Amino acid sequence: MSIRVLAVIPSGSGTTSMVFSYRQVDDLKSFGHTVEIFNLRSQTNPWKLLIDIFRYRMAIRRFRPDIVHAHYGTMTAFFTVYAYLGKVPKVVTFRGSDLNPALSMSKVRLGVGHLLSQLAALGSDGIICVSTQLRDRLWWKQSLVAVIPTGVSMNEFFPIPREEARLRLGWNTEVPTVIFNAGTSPEVKRLDLALAAIEIARSSLANIRFVVLDGTIEPAMVPMMMNASDCLLCTSDFEGSPTIIQEAMACNIPIVSVPVGDVPERLRDVTPSYIVPRDPQLLSDALVEVLRTRPRTNGFEIALRDVGIEPIVRSLEVVYAAAMIHR
Repeated sequence: MSIRVLAVIPSGSGTTSMVFSYRQVDDLKSFGHTVEIFNLRSQTNPWKLLIDIFRYRMAIRRFRPDIVHAHYGTMTAFFTVYAYLGKVPKVVTFRGSDLNPALSMSKVRLGVGHLLSQLAALGSDGIICVSTQLRDRLWWKQSLVAVIPTGVSMNEFFPIPREEARLRLGWNTEVPTVIFNAGTSPEVKRLDLALAAIEIARSSLANIRFVVLDGTIEPAMVPMMMNASDCLLCTSDFEGSPTIIQEAMACNIPIVSVPVGDVPERLRDVTPSYIVPRDPQLLSDALVEVLRTRPRTNGFEIALRDVGIEPIVRSLEVVYAAAMIHR
């Protein structure tokens, strides 16, 4: 059965902002569902929010969705749930900083955002958390939560021979290369810890190249950069279900990560990959072990099984159907 979904996605400033949500919309469409996007244009500007309330209500009346799906917590989720009080079911996906601590935000802004998330959960008909860790941060309705990881678009992320990828990018084919996602919050991603680990590793392998994704890279370039790398490093203090981990899995590159979000679960069957304490020396040791031999992993087949398009869409369909019954 085709489901009509209105996807509420916050507008962002960077080229990579909410790209995973737009990919999920495309995945739903590929399975025959009808999806329209409503961009919430402001989280804080009262005038823009008032205009968006009018736009949102008009979109619902015109599109007549079976489900409205908020793709983030805080104001996005609160707006989705309470700006239209009609009978259309509302589902919220919590992805990370909408419930997790975030060192890059002020305490007031963070506290207000978390409160809006909790209130949105209270009024929703379906709740998705991308990890069990996030689910456990909810004050209520935990029994209603479906844990569904972000997922990865395997039409875009798949193994390409490392040498081919490097030739396309103009990278040296012999230099051991580590890729790291700092995004727009290097403090939360712990770029400082990653740099410390790389510095120690260079005492064993002096020519390590460290490539930092800072949120300005075009999304279309990331799969090639991933395949050209020898290892992904993740040192975040807080995560939900980090998309970058699943993208690295799909490209068969080894991962060295701290135990954060759902990463231990995602990497449980991926070899070789390493879950390491937040210690620069231990992270360095794991990096050196990977970079000396520069292997590939079995990540693609694990990603296809656990976080590929089909398992994620089928899980979303179950949540949507339950929400429609609940309403």
